Amino acid sequence: MSKKKHFLALLASLFFFGLSFPAIKLALSSNDWFSLIYFRFLLATLLILPYLFSKFLKKESETIPLKTLLIIGFFNTMGMALQTAGMELTGAAKSAILTQLIMVFTPLFSYLLIKEKVHFYQLFAALLSMSGAVILSTNLQFNARSFSGPILGDALIILANLFWALFIVFSKKIALNTSPFIMQAANILFSFLFLNAFLPFRKISIDQLGFFSAAFLAFFCTIVPTTLYFFSLKKVSATTSAVVGPFETISAIIVAVILLKERFSFFEITGILIIFSSIYLIVLKEILIKKRADKK
Repeated sequence: MSKKKHFLALLASLFFFGLSFPAIKLALSSNDWFSLIYFRFLLATLLILPYLFSKFLKKESETIPLKTLLIIGFFNTMGMALQTAGMELTGAAKSAILTQLIMVFTPLFSYLLIKEKVHFYQLFAALLSMSGAVILSTNLQFNARSFSGPILGDALIILANLFWALFIVFSKKIALNTSPFIMQAANILFSFLFLNAFLPFRKISIDQLGFFSAAFLAFFCTIVPTTLYFFSLKKVSATTSAVVGPFETISAIIVAVILLKERFSFFEITGILIIFSSIYLIVLKEILIKKRADKK
């Protein structure tokens, strides 16, 4: 029963993560991307301050790798900014699907930065997923006008995934020795501070829809799912988490199709299937490797 509770927590976290895509798209209908992301992290910062303050009052201390946390905060800021800017130009459901490319990019950066071994199947999956992303984004229509609008938005989403893959790799370095809640709080706080650096160059303006969307994103799509995810990892294996990871796209697609009236063409559906095939190629191969290791 306990493990089932943790698995349900994992599914709930992915469901809430998926809701962020249609929520962002809805808010962008009347707000610019920078104002939305700024208020999202402003409100998230205000929500985590009581937790940080309580830690300070209790004088609970632990070694905090400040430099790495700053780097992680920068990568998260860039990823979030590029994703939100890209979603001004492309659909919520498509953005959710393209975000799954993180699972393919992460092993490559792990090899380059922390020398984790990279396998042929991971390289093949990377090529396969990028092929699917090209089909999904271009609809196999290549001309001068193709490389603007939605395709430019898709490119920004893919670029955001590169920063989030770096975010994951650098997080691995400190995850074992740092409280996940400290990591989460520091990530939110530093992301907000990085955004403030752009204030002299950006005008902040948000309407009622944008404010409530930012509040929803801050609580239900940032703090709540992350907390549920960390809770689930106490009983649910990393492999299981990877297998059900694309579940977040389900909530994104359902809401985007029903609420935002988004639709897919034949070639876009083909691209989606290729991307998910590449993801499950990695996941299933990892499961086989783990089983062989367990037998030994």
